[in-house]
Amino acid sequence: MSTKPGQRPMTGGRKTLLAMAALLFVLLLPGCPFKDNPPNTPAAPTGPTQVGRESSYTYSAVTSDPDGDSIYFEFSLRSGSYDQSYWADPAASGRAGSVNIYWSYYSGT
Repeated sequence: MSTKPGQRPMTGGRKTLLAMAALLFVLLLPGCPFKDNPPNTPAAPTGPTQVGRESSYTYSAVTSDPDGDSIYFEFSLRSGSYDQSYWADPAASGRAGSVNIYWSYYSGT
């Protein structure tokens, strides 16, 4: 590698710093393949709001991910002293995630 008069050759530390700066620049570019964007906010889940005892109901939600990643849905049900969360199996971006919940002791809204 040749240098111009009065110019210092790049040393190992300067080369490493330059390489790290270039990598950081690439990672910050829009559309970088190494970025992981969050999924879009899903609409309200579908499913009954009034349930009966000894019954099973399905709750579903759908959204998409700008990177095409799988979506993991958590359904949290709260009413009075009842507080329970259920995780759906991973869903492909744009597909619904669903849980089937069996209500054995609770009846209400």
